[in-house]
Amino acid sequence: MSVRHVTNTFPVTLLTKHTIAIQTFISWQESTILAVMS
Repeated sequence: MSVRHVTNTFPVTLLTKHTIAIQTFISWQESTILAVMS
């Protein structure tokens, strides 16, 4: 595995993890709001 390959895939991996974290956080917030409102 070359250095260039690592440099190219690192931001993508970071972005994917970030997106998953955001989606998890949003769905957690939505379920919390629904629980409070019900």
